[in-house]
Amino acid sequence: MDDNRLLRKADAVLDGLMDILDREQQAIVDADPETLAATSSKKKQLLDELTALQPQLIQVFDGTGGKSQPLLDQTRNKLNRCRDRNTQNRKLTVQGLNVVDKSIGMLKSAIKSGSVRVYGPTGKTDDNAVKRNIGTA
Repeated sequence: MDDNRLLRKADAVLDGLMDILDREQQAIVDADPETLAATSSKKKQLLDELTALQPQLIQVFDGTGGKSQPLLDQTRNKLNRCRDRNTQNRKLTVQGLNVVDKSIGMLKSAIKSGSVRVYGPTGKTDDNAVKRNIGTA
């Protein structure tokens, strides 16, 4: 495959990846697990396509001649934008996990202190339910 054709193919994959990363970010912000799962599988597919092109792309990026400099710059910019968006999504995910961890810690503390009454299997508050783990309550 000639360099320009390779770069156009990579550009198409990167366009799809940027779209998926945008949808992934919105799903993270909206706490939408269904959309997140759907974007995850499409993201993996696009990353696999990009990985298959990687050896050839490295040669094009490192080589000279046979390619259009504007197209090469465009592909580099798209790669950088995708990387940056993926980093933003990772940071949002980590922030969300930290909030969940803190919330669970606060719930556990409240239950241990006895300040929260928990419903037992009969549907009534039960002092013995306080001794159960949150995940099994």
